[in-house]
Amino acid sequence: MHSFKSVEHTGLTNLAQTCIDIGARWGKIDIFDIWYGRRSIRDECYNKFVSHKNKIKEEIKTYAKDRTLSATVDLWRDDMIARYYLDFTVL
Repeated sequence: MHSFKSVEHTGLTNLAQTCIDIGARWGKIDIFDIWYGRRSIRDECYNKFVSHKNKIKEEIKTYAKDRTLSATVDLWRDDMIARYYLDFTVL
C-alpha cells in the first residue's frame, strides 16, 4: 500500500507528461504496437552482442594473422559486493 503522496513523485508525473506528449503528437495509439516485452528486449540484446562480437573479430583478425596479438584473461572479485568479474584483454 502506498500513501496518497506517491502520486506527487516526479517519476510518476514525468511519465504521465510523456504519455500526454505522445498522445498529443501521435494521437491515440495501441500500447502493444510500441511496448517491448522481455523477448523483444532479449532478442535486441543478443543481436547487439553478435554485431559487436563480429566487429571485434574483424578488428583483431589482422593482428592474429600477423601473429602480433596478445590476450589475457583475469578473474577477480569485488569484496564490497561479493561479485566476481571476468576480464578479457587483447593487446
